[in-house]
Amino acid sequence: MVVLTTRSEVALVIGAELSTVWSSHRGLQSHPSVVAVDRRRHIRSFGREAQAPRRGRHRVTNKIAPFAIGSLSDPDLARAYVDWLIRSVTPHRHRGLAVIVAPPIGSTVVDRARWEEIIRSVGVHPIVVNRLMAASLGLGNPSEPDRANMVVEVADGVVESIVVTDDGPVSSGRRALEENRRPEMLARMIANELRSVDPDHELDIRDQGIQLLGRSLPHSLIAGLESDLGVRVYPVQDPNGVVISGLRSALDMFRPSLVNGLSER
Repeated sequence: MVVLTTRSEVALVIGAELSTVWSSHRGLQSHPSVVAVDRRRHIRSFGREAQAPRRGRHRVTNKIAPFAIGSLSDPDLARAYVDWLIRSVTPHRHRGLAVIVAPPIGSTVVDRARWEEIIRSVGVHPIVVNRLMAASLGLGNPSEPDRANMVVEVADGVVESIVVTDDGPVSSGRRALEENRRPEMLARMIANELRSVDPDHELDIRDQGIQLLGRSLPHSLIAGLESDLGVRVYPVQDPNGVVISGLRSALDMFRPSLVNGLSER
C-alpha cells in the first residue's frame, strides 16, 4: 500500500511472512508479519519484537501470523498490525491518508473485500491493486505491441502468474502447491501455463523472459524452466521491493481516485 501525506509518501507491502515498508524520509524497512499476544489475547508486540522470547508476568503464549495464505486468519490482529505499520513510518494522524494496497500472494476476491474493510476501519481510503500487477509495473511493463512480460511468484505454498502486455494484463493464474512439490514439477506447471497463454508464440514472451519472484528459489526450478522452454529466467529475490516500486509508479495513475476518495470523507 502507498500512503500519501502532505509531507511524505509511504509504501507498504503486506506479506504472509514478511511485510516491507518504505518512506521518503526513513527509507526501506522489513518486519515479520507477526503479532504476539498473551494468554488473555491482549496484544503485546508486533514484528521483530513479537518474534523475540518474552519473560516476566506477561509471558507471550502465542505468536500469530494474521495474514494467512488465502484468508485473513484474524481480522482484528490484521487491523492492529496495519495500524502499527502506518504509525511506525509517519507521525501524521490516519484521518485523511489515502492508501494503495497490495495484498499478500494467494489473496482471493473475498480477501480483497476484507482488505478494503480493514484498511477503511484504520481510518484511510483504500485502493486495492493486484500484487503481481504491481510487480510487473516495478519491473517495467512492455511498451511495444506484441510484447509481453510474464511474472511468476512462488511463496508460502502458492504459485501465482500474470502475463502483461502494453494494453494491460491478458492472463493470470493461481494454484496451491503440494508440500512435496519438486522444483522440476513446478517448472513444468509454469511452462504449461505459458504455453496455454501464448501457444503460437505471438507475444514474444520468450524474448522478454520470465520474471520469477521468490526469496529462496531453487536453482533446479530456474534451470528446468530455461531448458524446457528455451526462455531466459530472471530471478527476483526481493519481491516486496519490486512490488513497492510498482505501487510508487502507479501513484500518478491512481491519484485522481485517491483525491476523490479523500474529498468524500
